[in-house]
Amino acid sequence: MDYWTVPFYNTKEDKVSVIVWNNKDDEPIDVNFIINGDKLITFNNIKKYEWKMNDVGNINDINSILILVNGKLKTNIILNDDNRQLFKDTNYSIHT
Repeated sequence: MDYWTVPFYNTKEDKVSVIVWNNKDDEPIDVNFIINGDKLITFNNIKKYEWKMNDVGNINDINSILILVNGKLKTNIILNDDNRQLFKDTNYSIHT
């Protein structure tokens, strides 16, 4: 799945945010981010070339991000003490 459904580190706020962009389907897509197995962030009816963003929470409080597109598993990201800094260093926003 090559949908643009991306969690990233918000350097200004020291938290994780997510962005969804329907870059390919003529039909709207639905995207769910399941955080730590219990918090649900939902984006419904994202039309072609439409994008939306939302905040997830503090980077240190997030241990997993499961991404579903139209009910199908896209990605399962695991964050822990060994890779949290790598996530911050490779998936971040720049604020000028």
